[in-house]
Amino acid sequence: MNEILKALTNAGLNQKEAEIYLILLKLKTATAYKIAKDSSIKKPTVYVILETLRQKGFILKTPSKRGTVYTAKSPDEFINIIEQKFTSVLNTLPLLKSIFKESSNNINVFYFEGMKGLEDLCYYRFDEINDTEMVGFFAKPSTNFKEYEALFTKWSKDLLKRKVKISGITPDHQYMKGQVENNRDAYRNLKLVDPEKYSSTVSIDVSLNFVRIMDLKNLNGVIIENTDLANAIHQVFDMVWEGLK
Repeated sequence: MNEILKALTNAGLNQKEAEIYLILLKLKTATAYKIAKDSSIKKPTVYVILETLRQKGFILKTPSKRGTVYTAKSPDEFINIIEQKFTSVLNTLPLLKSIFKESSNNINVFYFEGMKGLEDLCYYRFDEINDTEMVGFFAKPSTNFKEYEALFTKWSKDLLKRKVKISGITPDHQYMKGQVENNRDAYRNLKLVDPEKYSSTVSIDVSLNFVRIMDLKNLNGVIIENTDLANAIHQVFDMVWEGLK
């Protein structure tokens, strides 16, 4: 039963809506009083939820000698309604993309904090990065390196699976040498710099149209979405890259 409730909530119903739809599906047709009696939900709330389900198209409301009764639509009809809604949204995708493109030069900033935040920062818009390029100034491991080592090892492997081309400048450090040696495919273009000249614990990289800044020492960071800024950082990287041996 829990699996069915979870599936219904994944389809767009909340927990109480899913519970009432299931009860009504078993009863075929019932009054609000009967539904409330068979559920753990109070009768006034049942009336509200039944009306919501009716408006969503999942149940029918009809008068009878017993008063108003409700009938659940069949599972096939339920799925058909969900598919129609999905198709409706899918048809608007070109327009949504157009709106997103028009707003791409606005500056949008998103802040992330803690280990979970650092993970979300690394995997930001991850489904869109296949066969793209990432360039950046990568940080040396900080004193709390063990806290995020596993995350970065996994992230490197996942970037490789997505065929992301990585070019980076990073402080010369034993860990990074190991990464280059053990993950040559993932770190195809990595230049190690004298740590006396560059020893940052903050990483700055560019991917798609956003800039990612990660403060590894304090486990936080930001995403700045702006095409012009992303291009500017990319150009600065290219100049520095060309100046290094």
